[in-house]
Amino acid sequence: MGEERVLRRMKRQYGIVSREQALADGLTESQIKYRLRTGKWATEARGVYRHAAVSPTSLSRLLAVCLAQRRGVPCTGLSRTVLDLAAVVSRKRLDRTIDAVLRDRQLRPSDLYGVLASHARRGRAGCGALRASLEARRGDDPVPLSEWGRMVQDLLVEAGLGPPRLEYRICRADGSLIAQVDLAYPRHRLAIELDSVRYHLNRESFVSDPRRRNRLMVAGWNVLTFTWDDYINRPADLCSTVAVTLDSA
Repeated sequence: MGEERVLRRMKRQYGIVSREQALADGLTESQIKYRLRTGKWATEARGVYRHAAVSPTSLSRLLAVCLAQRRGVPCTGLSRTVLDLAAVVSRKRLDRTIDAVLRDRQLRPSDLYGVLASHARRGRAGCGALRASLEARRGDDPVPLSEWGRMVQDLLVEAGLGPPRLEYRICRADGSLIAQVDLAYPRHRLAIELDSVRYHLNRESFVSDPRRRNRLMVAGWNVLTFTWDDYINRPADLCSTVAVTLDSA
């Protein structure tokens, strides 16, 4: 049973497993030593092993180094590691790396967009290359609006603005609904709407969206509207606009 668990883990981790992981999955110290002695496993880093049937790759070596870090030593997350790689590898290698982490479900596109938006404000190396690779593979609406809302929430929290409420229902005194907004700071009566090409560039939205915003403004709410371009290419401006509006409120 332990052997099966370890093999499944190695399959997910490019043929790599750490000593701690193997023990947690049910192998014993003697079983690990036997696999190393017989050549079934090879040492990839201190306390990290690779199955001999799997050829080493840049991703497996990178993972081995991460797993070899001692407890207490800070390590970057996988999405941040992809951003760091974007600064030093070719576009072809970067595309392959992104393909691999998405295919193996180690990351979602929103994770990569999130790390890009949070570091673009600082002009970090690799942002341009990562943005180009992500833009090349997306459609008009790269992530669901609900997930995009959480990404904007994370961005605002990282900027020190406090967490806005997601999918917030704004009601009249009698309890009737005025509107449900993507994000809101209720105490400041600030609503944030996220507009996408797919859901807002149509005749129905063209008519209903202004009426909806008018109802919110009549009820005493400020309404800010942002697009995907604001989030991914001008995250600092997005956060600044929200901060100024909160201050004025």
